Amino acid sequence: MNTSITDQVRPAVSSPDILGESPIWDERAARLYWVDVRAPALRSLDPHTGAVQSRAMPEVIASVMLRAAGGLVVGLKSGLYAFDPESETLDLLRAIGEPHEGNRVNDCKVDRKGAIWWSTMWDFGSRTTGSLYRLRPDGANETLRADITIPNGLCFGPEGDRAYFADTPTGRMESAKIAADGAIGRWRDFGAPAGLPGNPDGSACDSEGCVWNARYGGGAVVCLSPEGEILRRIDLPVSQPSCCAFGGPDRRSLFITTSRQGLSEEALQREPLAGCLLQIDVDVAGQREVGYGG
Repeated sequence: MNTSITDQVRPAVSSPDILGESPIWDERAARLYWVDVRAPALRSLDPHTGAVQSRAMPEVIASVMLRAAGGLVVGLKSGLYAFDPESETLDLLRAIGEPHEGNRVNDCKVDRKGAIWWSTMWDFGSRTTGSLYRLRPDGANETLRADITIPNGLCFGPEGDRAYFADTPTGRMESAKIAADGAIGRWRDFGAPAGLPGNPDGSACDSEGCVWNARYGGGAVVCLSPEGEILRRIDLPVSQPSCCAFGGPDRRSLFITTSRQGLSEEALQREPLAGCLLQIDVDVAGQREVGYGG
């Protein structure tokens, strides 16, 4: 297993988030988008100039995705919304529509066919009331899983024939095959929890089909082969990495969102970069992101 030393990691943005999440590279705008769940705010970075923009959101924001027709899709507390970065308008695509009043949207990703896999959870994961859904480009929505505590780790293999998922408190990472017609096979354990630090949070899949997973509480990002073998571990100067994404002109920069939520003053003194967006150069390219087709 290859381990990267901490000093290879650098801050891409030094102003910290409370709970950074959901980084995604927009090749159309040559910008990285991500969210601060608790601010709540949608943030973006132009890596060429270092310019950062923050847009306040009306409620908790857990995720941001591209939209094929232009603009973005954001996962707010109450549902999925189309967002126009120019006019800053929000248009409801799908309300959360659940009976659990404490639930909110959490991890969301667009699969290789332009459908949104979106999840819900009771805020702060205090109850097991979450679900995983798939919103197809034609607007049809289906329930894929239920009884989830903190859904995370969504990503897809480069051929679109495999999905990955994690329920963070369980420590388990799982994968399932996706048939050509979209049918989802049996979920199976993936990865080696006993050999990994912390718990699984957000993931990204590279162009070779390997899964890069942020280990919340474990201070690392790990790279796993499609068979679940630990190939690489990147140790970080923070304990709570939350998600990762490939970006930059050649998609060989790994951007890592982090959190300072719940850390004591003593811990924050030890981790001055807690909550900052981090960056490290890697030797494999990420996939080109797909936008929601609806």
